[in-house]
Amino acid sequence: MVTPMSIDGQKPALPQSLTSVLWRSWPLLLGNVLEWYEFSVYGFLAPQLQANFFAGSAVATWLVFASTFVSRPMGGMFLGWISDRFGRRASANISIMGMLVATVSQGLLPSFRSSGRMFGTIGLVVLVLLRFLQGLFTGGEVSAVVAYLAETAPPKHLGMMTTCMAITAESAMLLSNAVVALTAR
Repeated sequence: MVTPMSIDGQKPALPQSLTSVLWRSWPLLLGNVLEWYEFSVYGFLAPQLQANFFAGSAVATWLVFASTFVSRPMGGMFLGWISDRFGRRASANISIMGMLVATVSQGLLPSFRSSGRMFGTIGLVVLVLLRFLQGLFTGGEVSAVVAYLAETAPPKHLGMMTTCMAITAESAMLLSNAVVALTAR
């Protein structure tokens, strides 16, 4: 039998109810919502990104989108190594801070349309780097959170707890679709 471990490496007492596990896990699940919201917003706003950053190239727009998924396995390996050496708390904190910095930084980038050729080129290069970094940080976050949810779930709610990652991801995609649709001109 697997012994449950908390995100900081300590052995927690198994909670008695699904509600108590969800209450303790909501920050991790909210992080998953925000992560998938950002990924899906990129897809829904691809035409605007294409016009502002990629000089009209749909191929370049989608290649940069794909780079986040290409870098995920590398992030899983790197942050998994961090987790094994220093605990899941260290891995989760690195992942969360990395995602925060990469996501917020993307919103601050200059584009060709807003800042001209020189700053637009800088913005494009940094966007590619930030999207790659997002994939790295996400790759480590997902496995650590799923492991935490599985280890702390009451046995009779194990399936429900581990599906929370999928539920929050799909909810984020629906939310981002709604926000883009409501704010479209």
